[in-house]
Amino acid sequence: MSKLRLDPASWSELERLLDEALDRPPAARAAWLESLDPKFDALKPQLRALLLRAAEVETSDFLATLPGVELDAIAATAADGRIVGPYRLVRELGRGGMGSVWLAERVDGLIDRPLALKLPHVIGSFPGLAERMARERAILAALNHPHIARLYDAGLTDDGQPYLALEYVEGRPLDVHCRGADDAQPLDLRARLRLLVQVANAVAYAHGKLIVHRDLKPANILVNADGYVRLLDFGIAKILDEGAARDSALTEFGPRALTPDYASPEQIRGEPLTVAADIYALGVLLYELLTDRLPYPRSSRPELEHAILNLEAQRPSEAAGRALRGDLDTITLKALKKQPEERYATANAFAEDIARYLDGRPVLARPDSAAYRLLKFTGRHKVGVAASSAALLTIVAGAAISVWQARVAIAEKEHAQEIERFVVGIFQEADPYRQAGRPLTAAELLRHAQGDIGERFADRSALRVSLLGLVGTGLMNLDELPAAESSVQQAVADAVSLYGQEHLETLRARVLLAEVHAARRNNAALRQELPQLLAAARAVVAQEPELLIRMLKAQTDLAIEESRFDEGEAPAREAFQLALRTLGPRDALTVGASTLQAEAVMFSRAPPEVVLAEAQRGLDFALAAYDGREDNPRVIQMRDVHIRALDAMGRIDDAIAEGDRIIASAGATFGPTSLAVAYAMMNTTRLRMRVGDVATAVAHSRQSLEILRSRIDPESREFVYARASYALALLAARRFDEALPELDAVLRFAETHRGKDSWDAITLRYQHAVALASLGRDAEARAEAALPVNTSAEEYDEGWVNRMQGSVALLTGDYEAAVEKLRIAEQLLSGSRAALRLPPILTHLGLAQLERGDSAAALATLTRALQASDALKLRMNPTYADALYGIGRAHLATNSPAAALAPLERADSFWREFDADNVDGGPAAYWLSRAYALAGRKTDAEAALARARALRAI
Repeated sequence: MSKLRLDPASWSELERLLDEALDRPPAARAAWLESLDPKFDALKPQLRALLLRAAEVETSDFLATLPGVELDAIAATAADGRIVGPYRLVRELGRGGMGSVWLAERVDGLIDRPLALKLPHVIGSFPGLAERMARERAILAALNHPHIARLYDAGLTDDGQPYLALEYVEGRPLDVHCRGADDAQPLDLRARLRLLVQVANAVAYAHGKLIVHRDLKPANILVNADGYVRLLDFGIAKILDEGAARDSALTEFGPRALTPDYASPEQIRGEPLTVAADIYALGVLLYELLTDRLPYPRSSRPELEHAILNLEAQRPSEAAGRALRGDLDTITLKALKKQPEERYATANAFAEDIARYLDGRPVLARPDSAAYRLLKFTGRHKVGVAASSAALLTIVAGAAISVWQARVAIAEKEHAQEIERFVVGIFQEADPYRQAGRPLTAAELLRHAQGDIGERFADRSALRVSLLGLVGTGLMNLDELPAAESSVQQAVADAVSLYGQEHLETLRARVLLAEVHAARRNNAALRQELPQLLAAARAVVAQEPELLIRMLKAQTDLAIEESRFDEGEAPAREAFQLALRTLGPRDALTVGASTLQAEAVMFSRAPPEVVLAEAQRGLDFALAAYDGREDNPRVIQMRDVHIRALDAMGRIDDAIAEGDRIIASAGATFGPTSLAVAYAMMNTTRLRMRVGDVATAVAHSRQSLEILRSRIDPESREFVYARASYALALLAARRFDEALPELDAVLRFAETHRGKDSWDAITLRYQHAVALASLGRDAEARAEAALPVNTSAEEYDEGWVNRMQGSVALLTGDYEAAVEKLRIAEQLLSGSRAALRLPPILTHLGLAQLERGDSAAALATLTRALQASDALKLRMNPTYADALYGIGRAHLATNSPAAALAPLERADSFWREFDADNVDGGPAAYWLSRAYALAGRKTDAEAALARARALRAI
């Protein structure tokens, strides 16, 4: 089709006239066109051409059917083979009014995969188009989700044309895939619903980033051959920077940015948009997948808009059969409510109700009556219920339906509606709380809401209890544990005052508070509450199994936290089996219980192969429950357990790679300062030290400790473990003055809480002695290393003790003792970690031999140390540098200065890059200066000597 050449003013006039024409019945448009004022004669040909496409415009995608436009004769002349930035165009994939999308490949070889390159038709004379492209780039860059097409690159060509390089998705539009194109069988109802859950989860993720898509439709949702959806085209998405998405000049210019069939009433009216607009579109998609038709028949644009604004959609069951009657009718029509506040509050809630339908559980969109719960129960337990149906009917027939019961039902409905309005209001009323021009985080919004509850609902105690619990749950899930504890404590106090200590509502609040105690590692409070709560939860297990599941999980958490590992597995297994039986495999509680079972098995000191098998089972279970989503918090949590299982099997590289995956996905999902990130960094710190990645170990352990410091109890096992990891990383980095106070603290904790004869205390005592010796406090170090050791400790390792005693002897100058102890340590090496322990033992042994004058033996031992490190592909680290330094000195002692230069230069270079101010680099610099002097390199010798002096090596 030929392009229209217009200046901006003419385009604006043409757009106004086109809107006016489309508001008229199709039969009246030709006469209207001929009656236009003669001043519009120049625009009539273009207007007539557009109106000839009216049926296509009104019954399909308006944006996608507009012809390309050139302004001021500026046009993008894309063609196969053309180079755009670093990309070569292969073929056009699609074209719309705003731009075209091309299959492209990168010409510089940096990315060896096909890409979808998005190009606007014009830039220079079309006000705001460059800004719109930039905004889409910013939006997509903020989104990292398996069901949202990823942004790989963005930039400008030499002539100023912007482009976006996106993930190329091979797939079919959602509706086409469900109908079964290309001779494929149409998908059944459950398969269609599972696809829509994927879509809703992606939309919920975008909403969590404060982004509304605003153009959800099948053409923007592709399904690949594996049945995974990808959400496309955030070109008209809007960031919720004022609580509602208001059209700016960027989204107002050109055709209205919506597809009428999927547009919400507020979009049609041109009102500010919230997440409710996307939820309406999800409702239209659900209707279409259920019935293979739209809720409002395609007709003229005015008639369609009138229907969306004023008419109620036919129930899906009336449109496509009685099989859809009930929950699916309810879910669909709730999402299609005319008023935004009457729809689902979140896309997550919409997805959850579909998941509940698929699992046969009660959906939340309808009154939670006893009859309804009974119906869902019979659906899941047909055999058991059939035997008792006659007796049940007799009881029901004889029961009187009282006025009191009716009032309770009405009150519960109003209670639920009030909660929903409050949740929606948290986000709709966020603007007064904006700080310094930035949008508030979800946690900040919840804390503000928490402060409002007491005042707004002072005279409605029951509602106040529910809202305080709701806000407390949200804060706990966001790792805002002190604020969560405050909210839930108030909920418990209000519930006790209103209902009494034994009421079910009070029990719910107390269970939630126990979970907050567990999250904060407040062991004393949890230990006090747990027995009574377990008994109370067992008493109501038939009514609310979730309460017992949660308390059994808390029981396992406490047992692990207090090192009563043999007591943790039984409640974890009971919790998982109960959850699987009553809630189904996809429920969040079931997945959490599955993860806890795997963790309990790991702590039970089962054989490594059993631990890994259980961890793999838990990981597979979590991934299946969440459709393979790596960013799901429970998948991340299960991967953390899997890391430790891989470590137990000696697969350290695999464990580190998995840890990096957790840190990346948890950081993208929850933020870089979340607890998930902290735990992943903490659990990989020691792994990194074993492979020599000391610098990353120090950085990660420090960040982990800082995150945890304000989140969990500083006396808890996990916090002390994090502090110990940081101390040992500092020790490995030879930052002894920083490591010593951390070791002081964790050693005191271990001796107080585990006992002075415990293995934890023994290992920390030797690390503490190494730090003392390294700081020149030899007498203290020798005394600590000479303390009696409890050889009956459960994890006692004689080889490790001899290694540490040998290291202290080396550092304090007792070289004979060092050689003796380190040789014993080498002889006692065994097990999966023997290879990892060998390099430091050999390095210290070689240095002890060197110091006592046995240069030939030292050279042989230190060479073996390097070979052992290289065999493991360990990174360059302080211990490796020590071996190089020792080899250089041994060569000098045997009159081979030329051979000494290379290892001494490598050791010196490492310290200058790793930590230029660390005094442990001084000896390497000093002996390198001597080697340079012997080689006649006077300038180099002087520079090395100056470094040695600065580091107090001489």
